[in-house]
Amino acid sequence: MNMAWNKIGTIVIAVVVMLILWAIYFPSGGMFDNLKELVKGVAEYAPNVSIGMNELNASGVALPGEQGAEVSALKSAIEGMLSSNKTNCFGSFGGFESELGNSDKSTNINIYYNNDPQSMKIVISNQNGQVYKIFNFNNTHPCVIAGRSNEAKNFYAHYIDGEQLVSPYSSTVQGLTIFYQKEWTSYNGNTIRVMGWPEDGPVNDEGNNFDNSGLLFKGGGNEICFFPTNKHINADDDGIEDDYVKQLKEDGANLCS
Repeated sequence: MNMAWNKIGTIVIAVVVMLILWAIYFPSGGMFDNLKELVKGVAEYAPNVSIGMNELNASGVALPGEQGAEVSALKSAIEGMLSSNKTNCFGSFGGFESELGNSDKSTNINIYYNNDPQSMKIVISNQNGQVYKIFNFNNTHPCVIAGRSNEAKNFYAHYIDGEQLVSPYSSTVQGLTIFYQKEWTSYNGNTIRVMGWPEDGPVNDEGNNFDNSGLLFKGGGNEICFFPTNKHINADDDGIEDDYVKQLKEDGANLCS
């Protein structure tokens, strides 16, 4: 009986912690404000939440396969790019070659923008919603090379075709989620979603669209950009074709460091 209650308690704590993270980092506005305030109040009336946070961040939380090393490489790559004085430059963490999971085990990477102070937070959690690591980066903003204003096409025209750089060539966003999507199609694989964009809109209506060898881009405003990919088109609203993103990495284009 005690074991059953312990399991229930762990699940409740995990849900509460995830709700608190959402309430803090999800963009405010509209009908969600009252709900966010309610969720934030949970911390005051749930005495075990702080204990749960320590447990969820304990070193005992593990990721499957080589993902722990890949996550550390992501952190190091972003730190290196932000420490550089260069902008409009590239970096790479090597990619999630082991994939982020399958139908049994998966790893979620949630990236949030915090306006005050301006910062980016990355929360890594395992298949049970337990937090593995939390990384904080100051004076930066998450973004993607995709969107409905020809961002990917403008980026492709300059960095791949060698034409004049035209703005916009990236889209700053409030948050991103990267995870393994399991489908009954050939589009199983690592997937990226943009928080706040329509479910049937750019990037969010694609599967297996984070196939980019871990390439990152640092824009002119110190933002860190991720590359959603597509399978068949040089560049469109959903991003750049994966083969061209890999070509950029192999060609060693203007590294930040």
